[in-house]
Amino acid sequence: MHGSKEKGGLRALFFDLDGTIIKSTFKAKEAKMAIIEKIGKLGLDTHGISIDDTMANILQKAEAQAMKDGKLGLESLRKKVSTVLDKFDIEALSQSRLVEGAGYALRELKKSGFKVGLVSNSGSKGIKLALKKFDLDGFFDVVITRDDVQRIKPSGDCIRKALSILGYGPNESAYIGDSWVDVMAAKDAGVMAIAMVGGMSPKEKLLQASPDIIVSSLGELLKIV
Repeated sequence: MHGSKEKGGLRALFFDLDGTIIKSTFKAKEAKMAIIEKIGKLGLDTHGISIDDTMANILQKAEAQAMKDGKLGLESLRKKVSTVLDKFDIEALSQSRLVEGAGYALRELKKSGFKVGLVSNSGSKGIKLALKKFDLDGFFDVVITRDDVQRIKPSGDCIRKALSILGYGPNESAYIGDSWVDVMAAKDAGVMAIAMVGGMSPKEKLLQASPDIIVSSLGELLKIV
């Protein structure tokens, strides 16, 4: 365990989706390329925007350009970008599978009295398909997607919104994810950061983000919360 947060007072557990609950083949690099291409076709300056940026940074830079240009409203930009990302979400879901032990872990957490949430950078269309495909609809007390916030992870806005809906404080909650971006979002929201190895980020990258706890599986998570 890293850091000083205590797990004994946890009442709400929020989960990332891709790489944590399901394993999919989301093509992040291709998605970034498609977004940058779309931004350019919308007449915005793409100089200074790179596929090496996080998706959040790409979107923030595009929005800054839109505000500077004044010809394209932010809401219009977000809808057009989200349409592109939805295609990648849905394509990835068609080849996805449930992480081993995910259904069992979620059932046990609910039985234990935890409030369980899903907080993801995926869009609502993809999330709805995933929940239906894997029969996960009944497990989550709150679901927050990129469509529900203006800033996606590593911003903690999505987690803060989930906390607000459930009425819990950061000290009563934890966020579980497989990427350094998830760890940073948890820290930004002030909740316990639990990193799960084997997903998007290698263990070394997760350690650099300094999570409070690292687990190797959802089964191990059950043993410590």
